[in-house]
Amino acid sequence: MKIAVVSDKEYDLSPYSAEGITLKYIPSSASVSPAVWFEYEAAFLAEPYSEAAQIAWTGHPHLRCLSTIDCIRDELNVLLNNVECEGKFLLAYPDLSKLAKYHPYCSHIEQTYLKNDKATHRLRQRTADGVTAYIETVKYRISGAKCTEIERNLTKEEFDELMQLADPAKHTIVKDRYCFLYKGQYFELDLFAFWNDRALIELELNRDDQEVELPPELTLIAEVTDDVRYKNNHLASVTNYDHY
Repeated sequence: MKIAVVSDKEYDLSPYSAEGITLKYIPSSASVSPAVWFEYEAAFLAEPYSEAAQIAWTGHPHLRCLSTIDCIRDELNVLLNNVECEGKFLLAYPDLSKLAKYHPYCSHIEQTYLKNDKATHRLRQRTADGVTAYIETVKYRISGAKCTEIERNLTKEEFDELMQLADPAKHTIVKDRYCFLYKGQYFELDLFAFWNDRALIELELNRDDQEVELPPELTLIAEVTDDVRYKNNHLASVTNYDHY
């Protein structure tokens, strides 16, 4: 697993090394694009870092803000244990112009679910600035907020081969994802073609009881972390989305 550590300061990363993990320092001033993002399974913004670095890396699928470099140990522990803890919230359809101050980055996502009786098994195409990443994810649900997640990047050929195993009872979920940082929290706002009055926003949590502060420009309808109706896997299996 390759992880980018982005900062104004070139830290000695050797104390944080772990088997199967490659940490690479990238200066805040470095020019990056989605083609660079997708080389790294995760990216850490480590204080101190510039606003330009924050904007440049916003949109990466797994971006984290570290208040101190030692926080990297906790983040690596989560990654190595393949445990994802997330919060999910139902919103009134947002006015994107009001979020412009947070420099949101839009990616187009198409995700298809495969037949699997023991886990949620999905394939995702994520396209940003014309660059497409192909990702396979298997999730074993622990609770509404927490799951064991195993993820790997695929070649286009591997992706096409696995698509032959798509579950015919489920349709492909298509959405535009707007990623942005707010008070050190990395939000992923999903807009779906089948809704024009609501949206979903989620973020990965450091712990189950972590308090989440949404930007004031967003109108919360309800927290739906534990509501299976708002899992993408469920949305892919229904045609009626008019539930709260």
